[in-house]
Amino acid sequence: MSLREELAAPRPERLPLPDALAEAHRRAGLARVMLLVYAGVVAFLLLGSAVVGFLFPAQVEAWAAPFDRIALPVSVGLFIACAVTFVRWKLTAYRLLPDLTGSDTNHTPSWAGWAYFVPFLNFVRPYGIMRELWEGSEPEHLGVDLEHEPVGTWPLGVWWGCWLLGGFADRVSRSLERNGASPDDGTLIFMDISSAVLLVVAAACAAFLVGRIDDRAQRRGTEVLARAVHPLGPPALRF
Repeated sequence: MSLREELAAPRPERLPLPDALAEAHRRAGLARVMLLVYAGVVAFLLLGSAVVGFLFPAQVEAWAAPFDRIALPVSVGLFIACAVTFVRWKLTAYRLLPDLTGSDTNHTPSWAGWAYFVPFLNFVRPYGIMRELWEGSEPEHLGVDLEHEPVGTWPLGVWWGCWLLGGFADRVSRSLERNGASPDDGTLIFMDISSAVLLVVAAACAAFLVGRIDDRAQRRGTEVLARAVHPLGPPALRF
């Protein structure tokens, strides 16, 4: 099923919980890989351009055109791949949430994807859905395992803040280009670099969140399945 078909199906038939957990885990792994590859490649391109500018300042203009011909398609292609794999994971994880919590989600699953494209809502709803995933996937007995103590919601704030600021810097950069700013304009360069750095940080934070939410969901799913087999709970989980 394509991403468009998934977004068009607001309430698809739920998979059995073990299958849904396995699918969410598979998609989480793919999303994490793509996010980390994107962050690593863009960081490498930024570092490479900085090194060239520092070591060979006289040849910067000669390097710029061929470098951009390679760097731009690579970064855009990786960004699209990240967006697709991240949204597909988010759809799957959000559909899984009612089985973990026993109650419906605040929005239909398709909003996990469409929320990024609706004006004004795209400033708040993607964050709200991600926070719902974070809180709803928390295992009920997380506190007894000190190794997996919750880290608070600050990673969500860092991820979303960097995403919004990175997008804003990119829009300013595009506006400057449309208004005829030269490639060596200081403001344009600053906005380009700021946007790239912020999106790298956002991608790295997103990879962390995907991994942590999936880990929490898998352990909560184990608890739910254990209760289905042992309604009073297995001995290790009874109080």
